[in-house]
Amino acid sequence: MMAKSKLTELLSCYIMNLELNQITYLNVPVVEKLSTLLTYIDVHIEENMSVQDLAQMLHMHPNYFIRFFKQQMGMPPIHYITSRKIDKAKEMLSCTSLTMTQIADNLGFSDSYYFSRQFKKHTGLNPTEYRKQTTVTT
Repeated sequence: MMAKSKLTELLSCYIMNLELNQITYLNVPVVEKLSTLLTYIDVHIEENMSVQDLAQMLHMHPNYFIRFFKQQMGMPPIHYITSRKIDKAKEMLSCTSLTMTQIADNLGFSDSYYFSRQFKKHTGLNPTEYRKQTTVTT
């Protein structure tokens, strides 16, 4: 117990004598990794991405990556990617005349029915209703 006390005292003395520019934050690499990953997802949103591919980018095991991502973002990576795809779909529905099938294909959804279900789940409207609503209000 005495040794532990002396070690704590020594560590405390060392930290107190450090200059501010010598202190680093452990979360900076995590924030940088996450920022790089989120940028990658946004840039490649029209491609199919797997958890394995994203985990490999960060040099993590897929199971650890899923826990890490959920801890940092509050949702699993697949939910985040789907949410970003729906955001992109909303933009495409508002700003283009592409059909629902074309938008679903462009965003890597397996079929237009699945796209429509996911869209309604996230927005409360199906893609056709959303397009009508945005064209009426703009």
